[in-house]
Amino acid sequence: MRFVLVVVSLLVGAAPVLAQSAWTDRVRVSVSAGPQTDTALLSESIELRKYVEPAPVTARTPSALVPFFDLGVAVRLAGNLGLGVAYSYVSDKGTADVAADIPHPFYFNRRRAIAGQATGVRHTENAAHVDAVYLVVLPRLDVALSGGASFIQVEQDFVADVTFTESFPYDTAAFLSARLTRASASNTGYNAGVDLTWKVSRAWGVGGLVRFSRARVPLAADGLDFGKVDAGGVQAGAGLRLIF
Repeated sequence: MRFVLVVVSLLVGAAPVLAQSAWTDRVRVSVSAGPQTDTALLSESIELRKYVEPAPVTARTPSALVPFFDLGVAVRLAGNLGLGVAYSYVSDKGTADVAADIPHPFYFNRRRAIAGQATGVRHTENAAHVDAVYLVVLPRLDVALSGGASFIQVEQDFVADVTFTESFPYDTAAFLSARLTRASASNTGYNAGVDLTWKVSRAWGVGGLVRFSRARVPLAADGLDFGKVDAGGVQAGAGLRLIF
């Protein structure tokens, strides 16, 4: 996020000097793909009931780069100012490390630790970004500075229950599996970004996108409150640019 804000600040300060040409075309379309970093994958801490006692359960997915796809349209309004709308999609599927403390069936306050993995844990984000756009037009390179609102919808798999094996005298237990449930919700946040276009011709070019977005999305399912997820992250991608 800091990198994006620094780049945007420097380019905004330099824009009056750099913008030697006016934004003359009407519409620009961008298609980009790449990795999203700083993505909030599964980080869960809940409390179940086993043998009439609390059974704390935690689940964690290691952080990783998550692929994203982005489609954007920018329309010139006046001068070098415009309005941009973009849709981005993020999807990841992996494993989660699960740990739980299971109460003893005969004795109070004698929990037994179990641990294992849940597979097929899915995380997806659908985001719509509505931005103000300022275009710095150079002979071969155009720089679009953008910022505005992000509407982010999140679908996340959470661990809703664990199954385990035990045998007499029940002093130990072993992890067997985890039951997943899917929570979905959306919220409004913000974004800031920089889009570069290297013009191959008057009608098209290749470009790169760096955007940071963030929204706090509350998630719950099956009567369990999983708290708020920090949706969004830093996207760095490249792709095709069309100029109309």
